[in-house]
Amino acid sequence: TGRATDALPLLQAAVAQRADHPTAVQDLADPYLAVGRIDDGLAIYRSSLALDPEQEPYVIAQALLNASQDDAAIRGYQAIVAQRPNDPQALTALGQAYERTGQTTDALRSYDEALAADPAYAPAGILQGTLLIGMDRLDEAIATFAALVEQLRATPDRVRSQDTAAEQPDALTAGLSTPVPLWRAWSGLARAYLLQGQNQKLLDLTPEANDPADLQATLLALHGLAELALNRLDNAKTSLSRALELQPANPDALLGMSQLALINRNYSCLLYTSPSPRDGLLSRMPSSA
Repeated sequence: TGRATDALPLLQAAVAQRADHPTAVQDLADPYLAVGRIDDGLAIYRSSLALDPEQEPYVIAQALLNASQDDAAIRGYQAIVAQRPNDPQALTALGQAYERTGQTTDALRSYDEALAADPAYAPAGILQGTLLIGMDRLDEAIATFAALVEQLRATPDRVRSQDTAAEQPDALTAGLSTPVPLWRAWSGLARAYLLQGQNQKLLDLTPEANDPADLQATLLALHGLAELALNRLDNAKTSLSRALELQPANPDALLGMSQLALINRNYSCLLYTSPSPRDGLLSRMPSSA
């Protein structure tokens, strides 16, 4: 609730009673950070968590970011990059921190540097493409995602199957503030095509049976929106319904179903003001592609 000052004495009392309980001790750290007692908060993190030396700087910087200590968090990520200037993970983590604090130009630069260090480091490209979509730089986003999809198709089982999806955060994105599933290259490309009105190219990106459910639902929902833009209402309903079967709260599918309802009531003038649902998607686009 943002009342860290009020929480501190309660948590201090809890720790006093259960000093051997690791959760109670760790829960005390974040309010210290939130009220600006950074040294006290970090001391708790370092003393109560058995952190891997490689991951400790990331955990500390992320804790600062979560506590809205943005300047300290950015300095933490910058220190990691100073120690590991050619590490794409470190550069991508810094980019995420910049992006979260609204520094989009710096974020794009960090993602560029990550890809320069390792062109095959897909999480940086996925985050870069997603940010470009949010900035309405669709040609660049499409180029970024299309290159990623082409690169990742070389290892389709590893990228797209349910069995390996759970392994990706540890293997590729440990240290990043949020995991970056590799299938987001496909969903990001699909979303960029839709926003640019390239509906047939979007429809050519078809979900596969072994794709993670999130990817299948997202592609089907975006297919439904493309079919709506093409005025193929039966096809749209089929795709949107299949998306909702897989993911009942999928926001794109719910948007499409609401548009179908408007059409069926002859309120088509309320549907779109352009050939693609660009404005509606951009206004409610989540942080992940």
